[in-house]
Amino acid sequence: MTPVAILARAIAGGVHLWAENGELCLRAPKGSLTPELREALKLHKTGIVSLLGEGRKVAAASFSQRRLWFFDQLEPGRSTYNMQLAYRLHGVIDAAAAESALQALVERHETLRTGFASLDEQPVQVVSMRASVQYTRIDLTSVREERRDAELQREVDAFAHAPFDLGGASLFRAALIQLDANEYAIVFVLHHIIADGWSLRIVLRDFARLYESFALGRDPGLPALQLQYADFARAQQRWLSDGLRDRLGYWVRELDGMPHVLDLPTDRPRPAVQTFQGAREVLQLGPSLTSALRRLSKEEHATLFMTLLTAFQCLLYRFTGQTDIAVGSPVAGRTHPGTEDLIGFFVNTVVLRARLDENPTFREMLRHMRPSVLHALEHQDLPFEKLVEELKPERDLSRTAIFQVLFNMLSMREESFALPGLHAERIPRQEPESKFDLTLYIHSERDALHLALVYNRDLFEQDSMLQMLAAFRSLLEEVVSNPDAHIAGIPLMQDEGRASAVSVAKPVGYRGFGDLTETLHGRFARIASE
Repeated sequence: MTPVAILARAIAGGVHLWAENGELCLRAPKGSLTPELREALKLHKTGIVSLLGEGRKVAAASFSQRRLWFFDQLEPGRSTYNMQLAYRLHGVIDAAAAESALQALVERHETLRTGFASLDEQPVQVVSMRASVQYTRIDLTSVREERRDAELQREVDAFAHAPFDLGGASLFRAALIQLDANEYAIVFVLHHIIADGWSLRIVLRDFARLYESFALGRDPGLPALQLQYADFARAQQRWLSDGLRDRLGYWVRELDGMPHVLDLPTDRPRPAVQTFQGAREVLQLGPSLTSALRRLSKEEHATLFMTLLTAFQCLLYRFTGQTDIAVGSPVAGRTHPGTEDLIGFFVNTVVLRARLDENPTFREMLRHMRPSVLHALEHQDLPFEKLVEELKPERDLSRTAIFQVLFNMLSMREESFALPGLHAERIPRQEPESKFDLTLYIHSERDALHLALVYNRDLFEQDSMLQMLAAFRSLLEEVVSNPDAHIAGIPLMQDEGRASAVSVAKPVGYRGFGDLTETLHGRFARIASE
């Protein structure tokens, strides 16, 4: 066996290896280091140490990381999976404390000093044992005040969209931008392969505590981490190998016979290769409708998530004419002890299927979706990547596999970001990436629901998306007033007095939305909150 093959075999078995002072060091789970493998590592120690490089640990990649790594191999140099946090800071920042906090943050979380390498044509995590921060200082104090906001946005966008090299030593970078003596901006950028939405909250929380400790000379009060992300990836690999067939079995049965394409009528022809040019339209549902939706959910022993998901699937049915509707929905994926405080790529995706061929009432459909959602959550631990491997959908570069629409009800509040002596104000990302044809985000806040529809603007016009949101609100208003209405006849718009029904659509190609929604105009042509 060659050193490469031996190293690949050891990593596949969950062994962590690194070189230190010219010596080969390892940490292995019980039973993984067989006598044969131990002897091979000993025999080829010099070659393996040379492969590893000084001060680097090599470990298996998680299933989710493998998927993003393969995407990057197909289309290198894209910023599609860059994740951004940017804040404007009013006050005087301690720049030395900020840099020290970043250094300590990278020391605390291995993922912030992790890159990737190919070993036997498979990705592996390469963790630098010594922390090194990609930290940039940008000075805009010489920019005229009337141009400063525009220049700040330009700098933030450029910093956020610069692509990462996945083979680099770190996929995390930060910038401090000075606007004047009492105003700054701080930007954090991470590649999705090392982080998820939950992770961004941890970045803010840990950085704030570390900054405070350096600025004020206090203990940050951060408990030691129980494990690192590489430990999770190893545990995931071993855990799945013990019961993969059983876990796959549920999903194969649940999705049997399901079409893998939701043929939404688009405003433009679908490009041969999927693009990610996104835009966002928003809608707020006011207190009366939000309260009515909560009431209906309670009556049916369902969660608000289930009710809104069911309504969204009804909407997709009405816009496509398809009676077998599948949407994806993300789950946190942090079911293992010790993962709550880790920065890493834990999020997983479940497929939620609705069958509407018998034209059920909304209440009947909700009663069907309730156990379906519960069963999906019970089986959420199967990596979506393994499901794709098993189902083997027809390869189509113009669409995502299995589903093309995502439904994401955000259950966690945005982490507050507070630094001593500074007021922080979030700088939103200007243009979102659209990894799917459509993504509906719903956030519950007090007595209102905030909706954001992110869409691929190479497929859809803004007006079509505004009309779709308006139709969704109209549908929700109708189902809370009459949940026993059959879904095919639920009105999708409201005139001045009475609702008028829109018939089920047939897919009509790239002019479909204009044809289908020609009556959805007037007061619904623009979005206004209640």
